[in-house]
Amino acid sequence: INLVSNPNFTDGVEKIVDGDFPSGTTAWTTQGTSTINVGSATVEGLGSLTSTYDNWGVSQIYSGYDPQKSYKITFTAKQLTGTGNFLSGISWTNNFNQAITTDFVTYEYYASPVSAVYLATAFGGITIGDTFEIKDVSVKELGADWDVLDETCTFGEYGLTMTSTEAADVRIRTNGGIVADSTSYKVTYTINDVDLTGTNAIQYYTGSALNAYDDLPEQGIGTHTFYYTTPSTITSTFWFFRLDLRGGSTSTTDFVTISSISVQELGEGW
Repeated sequence: INLVSNPNFTDGVEKIVDGDFPSGTTAWTTQGTSTINVGSATVEGLGSLTSTYDNWGVSQIYSGYDPQKSYKITFTAKQLTGTGNFLSGISWTNNFNQAITTDFVTYEYYASPVSAVYLATAFGGITIGDTFEIKDVSVKELGADWDVLDETCTFGEYGLTMTSTEAADVRIRTNGGIVADSTSYKVTYTINDVDLTGTNAIQYYTGSALNAYDDLPEQGIGTHTFYYTTPSTITSTFWFFRLDLRGGSTSTTDFVTISSISVQELGEGW
């Protein structure tokens, strides 16, 4: 049994609960000739889109968006008229901006709001007179069940990315305890991408007061497995990852993307 409740850093609660555009919905704001249909919305291209939701075709405010968190946005859309680009953004960053087909296709992208001023999910078109149909909108927070201890931890298509942007160590941990005293574990993790300089390394927390962090035995791309036993009295039951800068390093570019983590207790019942 994997003791990590969100091993791929993706699971979250769907934030837009009426993304299917049910009959009678009032959560969406429309502009121009955009309309809310039953099960979908027709979006008009309004040309210049500024930092106010009044200038987008359809939008929905959600006060829970956090500029320090990452989100996955999924929607299904097609172009009805015109050839201009379709746009979508959270907090007024056009994270999705591309031409779409005249057949329904499901698109997804990953975003972090740039501010807490305009907290909305919005869709529009870049050319006046273009129209689009959109349905099945879903916005989910990434990294559920993980506590980000340093804000340069982000989540995206390939999992957790830890970056030394602020020239300092970067840490993240499970938001609940999963390990115990004097217990052996099998740990399997997958590194999707990595760039480390000097002696900098990716580490895990052993639970020991004397040797709190150890380097992960394999630091390269791929899936790796190792085994370890916690001390008789551990100082924390959380699982931690740390991007460790050492030897006087002030790097602002070191990073690692971890796609999955499995922590399994060995010898359970013996």
